[in-house]
Amino acid sequence: MKEQGFTLIELLAVIVILAVIALIATPLIMNVIEDAKDGALKNSVRNIIHIAESEYVLQAMNNPNPTIDFNTLEYKGERMDAIAGKFDENGKVALAAYKGNKCVYQRFGDKDVILEKKLTEIECLSKVDTTLLHARYTHYDNSLGYTECETVQCALDELYIEVGFKANS
Repeated sequence: MKEQGFTLIELLAVIVILAVIALIATPLIMNVIEDAKDGALKNSVRNIIHIAESEYVLQAMNNPNPTIDFNTLEYKGERMDAIAGKFDENGKVALAAYKGNKCVYQRFGDKDVILEKKLTEIECLSKVDTTLLHARYTHYDNSLGYTECETVQCALDELYIEVGFKANS
């Protein structure tokens, strides 16, 4: 009488084949997820640019010198850690937005937004506002000594200390 079923070798062969398929598929799926996140970030910045230009036009109707605070704009999409921008004489905006270690920006003349990774906040925002990089600011950390500022707030704090608006502690 012959028993029906799979041998241990056959079961192990199937498990090995499935493991190989999983090893091949996992990085591909992770890349798709990362690309989707990057696309969502770029779409959020496109939305911010559209909102900023619309707000500029609305303010320009009542004020010859409109001022836009990019960090308080209301928009749909992913919230940015920091945003900097400036307008040209036609109301078009050059804008940089920082989220995590990713920078999405569009300068005057760029056809679409550009995404760069592994930048500091200052490096990102200086893509459209070079006044942020006219000087590199350092700060003193008790454990590290002098280190370069990586955020705009750090640089501004050091600037205030430098010119005497904020007391050293």
